[in-house]
Amino acid sequence: MKLCVPLLLVALGLCFYEANAVPCPAVLKETVDFLMLSKPFYKLSLAKFNASAEVVAAKMLVKDCVDEMDLLSRTAVVNSLNKVAVRCI
Repeated sequence: MKLCVPLLLVALGLCFYEANAVPCPAVLKETVDFLMLSKPFYKLSLAKFNASAEVVAAKMLVKDCVDEMDLLSRTAVVNSLNKVAVRCI
């Protein structure tokens, strides 16, 4: 499993290096919310998707793992995401 993700990223980079896509603002906001919001507020933000309880529970399990990252690390990820988004626009 550890090798699959890097290989997938390399394959996507080689195959789609000419793609010029503007990142969707909703995806950026969802990612930032996932990283920065507290668990109760993030659960409320998931309500707009009308997802099943199983899907929400699975997403909250992943959120538990992300919340174990310190705030500085999560902020660094958000800043990097913003830099990439700005370069794509």
